Amino acid sequence: MGRRSTLTAEIASQLEALWQLSGDNTLTDEEICGRIGISIDQLNGWLKRNRSVVRENGVREKLRHIRVRAKATTKSSYLQKLYSLA
Repeated sequence: MGRRSTLTAEIASQLEALWQLSGDNTLTDEEICGRIGISIDQLNGWLKRNRSVVRENGVREKLRHIRVRAKATTKSSYLQKLYSLA
């Protein structure tokens, strides 16, 4: 993992999907990075600088916004399931 990666729409989508899965903290950022082949330092740098990426639909979006939405989606889905069960 010595080479630097560029934040692409594909990497952003992979991060978003894994952040949604890890909304309950079952996966750490280090594990997520290992799964998609980037270093934790690279991810932290992107988050610190709040890098933008042009998504598949052509919309430019900041990485921190993607992360917050992914984790919020997980929490709201969980709460919706609890409400349905009640």
